[in-house]
Amino acid sequence: MKILVVQLARFGDIYQTWPVLRALKRQNPAANIQLLVRARFADAAAGLSAVDRVIEMPTGDWLSADIDGALEKVERWLDDNDLRAFDRVINLSFSPLSSYLVDLIGCAEVAGYTRQTDGYLAIPDEPSAYFYAQVGLDRSNRIHLDDLFAMVAGVELCDDDFRSPDRDQVRARDGFVVQVGASQSHKTLGREGWIAIIQALLDRSHETLTLVGASGEWDDEWFQHPRLINRVGQTRVFELFDVIGGARIFIGCDSVGQHIAALTQTPTLNLTFASLRFWETGPRAAGSRILWFEAPEVCEVERVCSEALRMLGDGSLGQPVIQKVERPG
Repeated sequence: MKILVVQLARFGDIYQTWPVLRALKRQNPAANIQLLVRARFADAAAGLSAVDRVIEMPTGDWLSADIDGALEKVERWLDDNDLRAFDRVINLSFSPLSSYLVDLIGCAEVAGYTRQTDGYLAIPDEPSAYFYAQVGLDRSNRIHLDDLFAMVAGVELCDDDFRSPDRDQVRARDGFVVQVGASQSHKTLGREGWIAIIQALLDRSHETLTLVGASGEWDDEWFQHPRLINRVGQTRVFELFDVIGGARIFIGCDSVGQHIAALTQTPTLNLTFASLRFWETGPRAAGSRILWFEAPEVCEVERVCSEALRMLGDGSLGQPVIQKVERPG
């Protein structure tokens, strides 16, 4: 059996798809499972042994042409990459582009968005219909996206599905890892907020603190300390497994690091805001906690620092805090 999983979103969504792909492989051990991602985010599939083939979609090349030229390129690309002979296609993208692409692939068994013969949107399964009706900032969904992806794929996740590529390696955990950025600016703190939190953590603990993020999100001139390690812009995304997997605590907003922390089972202190939905994308590692603020501008340094130190120490809870005790649910 050949199964194609379509995930055309960003790094974080691809890492949230890892447990689903592992469950799919466990349920279909003899199947050939292939993963379709955008070329820009293909690094997020590195190290995933549950997938037999990663297919990189060159969206930038397609968009450089006019409509007719783009359609011709898509058709040629589908044929060149042997995307016409799958027994099952699972679309986890929930986007118009993905629905047209799945329709062009032309598989008889599809889960997730596709198209009717007249071009209108087709939603062939109940979990995808639920996503269409209930997921979004103004909707009432309370199910984590990991679990929604699993429902669409028809699998049930277990603890072993949440692991890093080198799960047998024993790591001595040490220090904090802080991701200072996010995919969008409104999802994270400003420079002054992070500097204040980092300084407080270093002043009130003996731990090392490692910064991660994309190039340009941090400048060494802003703050320096003997126990501060700056790796911002100095790691490939798959290298974050070693960095975050070796930490005692990961601290960040809605970011790719948080999803890697779920796979490395690193307790996470997630800072979240009214414009986000932590119940859909929040931390999955046991022992994680969430601090909610109205907006990044009103994030309280003392609350963040105190909660992080409680996690390091006796495990007591500050108030108010949302605690992730176990993975399911």
